[in-house]
Amino acid sequence: MNGGLESSFFWVPFELTHPTEIAPWGPGVVSWFELSDGRYDLVLGGQPLLTELGADSWGVGYNVARIWEDQLSWLPSVLEPLPPELRLVLPLNVDWLQRAFEADLELREQALWWHQERYLDSGHLVGAPLISGYRVHDTMRLVWHTPHPSESIRWNSPVGDIFVNVADFKAALVKFDALFMAAMENQVAAQIARGQSSAAELKQLEQQQVFRAGCMAAALTRHRPLARPWSETIQAFQRLKSQVP
Repeated sequence: MNGGLESSFFWVPFELTHPTEIAPWGPGVVSWFELSDGRYDLVLGGQPLLTELGADSWGVGYNVARIWEDQLSWLPSVLEPLPPELRLVLPLNVDWLQRAFEADLELREQALWWHQERYLDSGHLVGAPLISGYRVHDTMRLVWHTPHPSESIRWNSPVGDIFVNVADFKAALVKFDALFMAAMENQVAAQIARGQSSAAELKQLEQQQVFRAGCMAAALTRHRPLARPWSETIQAFQRLKSQVP
Protein backbone atom coordinates (compact mmCIF):
# COMPACT_ATOMS: atom_id res chain seq x y z
CA MET A 1 0.00 0.00 0.00
CA ASN A 2 1.39 3.40 -0.99
CA GLY A 3 1.28 6.19 1.53
CA GLY A 4 -0.26 4.51 4.56
CA LEU A 5 -1.97 7.00 6.86
CA GLU A 6 0.62 9.81 6.86
CA SER A 7 -2.09 12.47 6.51
CA SER A 8 -4.99 10.73 8.22
CA PHE A 9 -7.19 13.85 8.06
CA PHE A 10 -7.23 13.42 4.27
CA TRP A 11 -5.40 10.60 2.58
CA VAL A 12 -5.74 8.15 -0.32
CA PRO A 13 -3.83 4.92 0.37
CA PHE A 14 -3.52 2.85 -2.79
CA GLU A 15 -1.78 -0.02 -4.53
CA LEU A 16 -1.51 -0.85 -8.23
CA THR A 17 -1.81 -4.14 -10.06
CA HIS A 18 1.34 -5.24 -11.89
CA PRO A 19 1.07 -4.47 -15.63
CA THR A 20 1.53 -8.15 -16.54
CA GLU A 21 -1.80 -8.83 -14.81
CA ILE A 22 -3.71 -6.04 -16.57
CA ALA A 23 -5.51 -6.76 -19.84
CA PRO A 24 -6.71 -3.96 -22.14
CA TRP A 25 -10.45 -3.30 -22.23
CA GLY A 26 -10.31 -3.26 -26.03
CA PRO A 27 -7.87 -3.71 -28.90
CA GLY A 28 -4.45 -2.13 -28.71
CA VAL A 29 -2.16 -1.16 -25.85
CA VAL A 30 -3.35 -0.96 -22.26
CA SER A 31 -4.39 2.65 -21.66
CA TRP A 32 -2.96 4.93 -18.97
CA PHE A 33 -6.25 4.74 -17.05
CA GLU A 34 -6.26 0.93 -17.29
CA LEU A 35 -2.69 0.79 -15.96
CA SER A 36 -3.98 2.38 -12.74
CA ASP A 37 -5.96 -0.78 -11.91
CA GLY A 38 -5.62 -1.59 -8.23
CA ARG A 39 -7.15 -0.69 -4.87
CA TYR A 40 -7.67 2.56 -3.00
CA ASP A 41 -9.40 4.02 0.02
CA LEU A 42 -10.21 7.52 1.22
CA VAL A 43 -9.21 8.22 4.81
CA LEU A 44 -10.82 11.23 6.51
CA GLY A 45 -10.05 11.99 10.12
CA GLY A 46 -8.45 8.57 10.50
CA GLN A 47 -11.61 6.83 9.21
CA PRO A 48 -11.31 4.67 6.06
CA LEU A 49 -14.52 5.59 4.26
CA LEU A 50 -14.30 3.12 1.37
CA THR A 51 -13.61 -0.07 3.30
CA GLU A 52 -16.55 -2.37 3.90
CA LEU A 53 -17.40 -3.03 7.55
CA GLY A 54 -16.07 -6.45 8.54
CA ALA A 55 -14.35 -7.04 5.18
CA ASP A 56 -11.12 -9.05 4.96
CA SER A 57 -9.56 -6.57 2.54
CA TRP A 58 -9.15 -2.80 2.69
CA GLY A 59 -10.56 -0.23 0.29
CA VAL A 60 -12.18 -0.87 -3.08
CA GLY A 61 -10.84 -2.65 -6.12
CA TYR A 62 -10.97 0.02 -8.83
CA ASN A 63 -8.74 2.12 -11.05
CA VAL A 64 -6.89 4.56 -8.80
CA ALA A 65 -6.96 7.13 -11.60
CA ARG A 66 -10.69 7.47 -10.98
CA ILE A 67 -10.38 9.11 -7.55
CA TRP A 68 -7.37 11.13 -8.78
CA GLU A 69 -9.39 12.49 -11.73
CA ASP A 70 -12.41 13.15 -9.50
CA GLN A 71 -10.22 15.23 -7.21
CA LEU A 72 -9.01 17.29 -10.16
CA SER A 73 -12.62 18.12 -11.07
CA TRP A 74 -13.57 18.81 -7.44
CA LEU A 75 -10.75 21.12 -6.37
CA PRO A 76 -11.50 24.34 -8.30
CA SER A 77 -14.91 24.50 -6.60
CA VAL A 78 -14.06 23.19 -3.14
CA LEU A 79 -11.12 25.59 -2.75
CA GLU A 80 -13.33 28.61 -3.50
CA PRO A 81 -14.16 30.25 -0.14
CA LEU A 82 -17.84 30.63 0.69
CA PRO A 83 -19.18 34.14 1.36
CA PRO A 84 -20.15 34.81 4.99
CA GLU A 85 -23.89 34.69 4.29
CA LEU A 86 -23.74 31.11 3.04
CA ARG A 87 -21.82 29.87 6.04
CA LEU A 88 -25.16 29.90 7.83
CA VAL A 89 -25.91 26.55 6.20
CA LEU A 90 -22.87 25.08 7.93
CA PRO A 91 -22.96 22.71 9.66
CA LEU A 92 -25.06 21.27 6.87
CA ASN A 93 -28.28 19.72 8.06
CA VAL A 94 -28.87 16.68 5.86
CA ASP A 95 -32.58 16.53 6.70
CA TRP A 96 -33.01 20.19 5.73
CA LEU A 97 -31.15 19.66 2.47
CA GLN A 98 -33.39 16.73 1.58
CA ARG A 99 -36.46 18.91 2.18
CA ALA A 100 -34.87 21.75 0.22
CA PHE A 101 -34.42 19.51 -2.79
CA GLU A 102 -38.18 19.05 -2.89
CA ALA A 103 -38.69 22.81 -3.25
CA ASP A 104 -39.21 24.76 -6.46
CA LEU A 105 -36.60 23.57 -8.96
CA GLU A 106 -35.61 27.02 -10.23
CA LEU A 107 -35.22 28.47 -6.74
CA ARG A 108 -33.33 25.41 -5.57
CA GLU A 109 -30.86 25.67 -8.42
CA GLN A 110 -30.37 29.39 -7.81
CA ALA A 111 -29.77 28.87 -4.10
CA LEU A 112 -27.79 25.62 -3.95
CA TRP A 113 -25.75 25.31 -7.15
CA TRP A 114 -22.59 25.91 -5.09
CA HIS A 115 -23.45 23.00 -2.81
CA GLN A 116 -23.78 20.56 -5.72
CA GLU A 117 -20.36 21.58 -7.06
CA ARG A 118 -18.68 20.68 -3.79
CA TYR A 119 -19.43 16.94 -3.94
CA LEU A 120 -16.54 14.55 -4.59
CA ASP A 121 -17.95 12.08 -7.10
CA SER A 122 -18.42 8.54 -5.74
CA GLY A 123 -21.28 7.49 -8.01
CA HIS A 124 -19.29 4.53 -9.38
CA LEU A 125 -19.43 2.85 -5.94
CA VAL A 126 -22.64 1.21 -4.71
CA GLY A 127 -24.19 3.13 -1.82
CA ALA A 128 -20.89 4.82 -0.95
CA PRO A 129 -20.65 7.85 1.37
CA LEU A 130 -21.16 11.20 -0.35
CA ILE A 131 -18.24 13.52 0.45
CA SER A 132 -18.37 17.29 0.21
CA GLY A 133 -16.01 20.10 1.15
CA TYR A 134 -16.58 23.71 2.20
CA ARG A 135 -13.90 26.32 2.66
CA VAL A 136 -14.33 29.08 5.22
CA HIS A 137 -11.32 31.41 5.31
CA ASP A 138 -8.32 29.09 5.78
CA THR A 139 -10.29 26.13 7.07
CA MET A 140 -11.78 23.30 5.03
CA ARG A 141 -14.73 21.39 6.40
CA LEU A 142 -15.10 17.88 4.95
CA VAL A 143 -18.51 16.31 5.48
CA TRP A 144 -19.72 12.86 4.49
CA HIS A 145 -23.01 11.01 4.75
CA THR A 146 -24.67 8.06 3.01
CA PRO A 147 -27.95 9.18 1.42
CA HIS A 148 -28.57 5.88 -0.41
CA PRO A 149 -27.22 3.03 1.75
CA SER A 150 -26.97 -0.38 0.15
CA GLU A 151 -28.49 -3.48 1.73
CA SER A 152 -25.53 -5.56 0.51
CA ILE A 153 -22.63 -3.22 1.42
CA ARG A 154 -22.02 -1.53 4.77
CA TRP A 155 -19.24 1.02 4.67
CA ASN A 156 -16.89 1.49 7.60
CA SER A 157 -17.76 5.17 8.20
CA PRO A 158 -21.16 6.17 6.73
CA VAL A 159 -21.30 9.64 8.30
CA GLY A 160 -18.92 12.20 9.79
CA ASP A 161 -17.13 15.52 9.40
CA ILE A 162 -13.72 17.01 10.11
CA PHE A 163 -12.03 20.41 9.92
CA VAL A 164 -8.70 20.73 8.08
CA ASN A 165 -6.35 23.66 7.54
CA VAL A 166 -6.46 24.53 3.83
CA ALA A 167 -2.65 24.50 3.54
CA ASP A 168 -2.51 21.00 5.07
CA PHE A 169 -5.36 19.88 2.80
CA LYS A 170 -3.44 21.03 -0.28
CA ALA A 171 -0.22 19.44 0.99
CA ALA A 172 -1.97 16.08 1.39
CA LEU A 173 -3.28 16.28 -2.18
CA VAL A 174 0.17 17.17 -3.54
CA LYS A 175 1.71 14.23 -1.66
CA PHE A 176 -0.89 11.76 -2.95
CA ASP A 177 -0.36 13.08 -6.47
CA ALA A 178 3.42 12.70 -6.20
CA LEU A 179 3.15 9.10 -4.99
CA PHE A 180 0.54 8.22 -7.58
CA MET A 181 2.49 9.82 -10.45
CA ALA A 182 5.67 7.99 -9.39
CA ALA A 183 3.79 4.70 -9.26
CA MET A 184 2.21 5.36 -12.66
CA GLU A 185 5.60 6.24 -14.15
CA ASN A 186 6.77 2.77 -13.07
CA GLN A 187 3.62 1.22 -14.56
CA VAL A 188 4.21 2.96 -17.89
CA ALA A 189 7.90 2.00 -17.92
CA ALA A 190 7.06 -1.64 -17.20
CA GLN A 191 4.44 -1.67 -19.94
CA ILE A 192 6.89 -0.18 -22.45
CA ALA A 193 9.57 -2.71 -21.44
CA ARG A 194 7.19 -5.53 -22.35
CA GLY A 195 7.33 -4.32 -25.98
CA GLN A 196 3.97 -5.83 -26.89
CA SER A 197 2.58 -2.78 -28.70
CA SER A 198 3.60 -0.55 -31.58
CA ALA A 199 6.13 2.23 -31.07
CA ALA A 200 3.42 4.82 -31.77
CA GLU A 201 1.10 3.37 -29.10
CA LEU A 202 3.87 3.25 -26.51
CA LYS A 203 4.93 6.80 -27.36
CA GLN A 204 1.35 7.95 -26.77
CA LEU A 205 1.38 6.21 -23.38
CA GLU A 206 4.55 8.11 -22.45
CA GLN A 207 2.98 11.40 -23.54
CA GLN A 208 -0.12 10.75 -21.44
CA GLN A 209 2.07 10.23 -18.39
CA VAL A 210 3.96 13.49 -19.00
CA PHE A 211 0.70 15.42 -19.45
CA ARG A 212 -0.91 14.05 -16.28
CA ALA A 213 2.14 14.80 -14.17
CA GLY A 214 1.17 18.49 -14.20
CA CYS A 215 -2.58 18.15 -13.72
CA MET A 216 -2.75 18.38 -9.91
CA ALA A 217 -0.70 21.59 -9.75
CA ALA A 218 -3.01 23.11 -12.36
CA ALA A 219 -6.16 22.02 -10.49
CA LEU A 220 -4.92 23.56 -7.24
CA THR A 221 -4.61 26.98 -8.87
CA ARG A 222 -7.50 26.88 -11.36
CA HIS A 223 -10.57 29.01 -10.65
CA ARG A 224 -13.91 27.80 -11.91
CA PRO A 225 -16.25 30.56 -13.11
CA LEU A 226 -19.20 31.06 -10.78
CA ALA A 227 -22.47 29.65 -12.07
CA ARG A 228 -24.14 32.85 -10.90
CA PRO A 229 -23.08 35.89 -8.82
CA TRP A 230 -22.82 35.34 -5.07
CA SER A 231 -25.20 38.27 -4.46
CA GLU A 232 -27.98 36.54 -6.43
CA THR A 233 -27.18 33.21 -4.79
CA ILE A 234 -27.44 34.68 -1.30
CA GLN A 235 -30.82 36.26 -2.06
CA ALA A 236 -32.13 32.97 -3.48
CA PHE A 237 -30.76 31.06 -0.51
CA GLN A 238 -32.55 33.38 1.92
CA ARG A 239 -35.83 32.88 0.04
CA LEU A 240 -35.31 29.11 0.13
CA LYS A 241 -34.64 29.20 3.88
CA SER A 242 -37.89 31.10 4.41
CA GLN A 243 -39.82 28.49 2.40
CA VAL A 244 -38.09 25.47 3.94
CA PRO A 245 -37.68 26.20 7.68
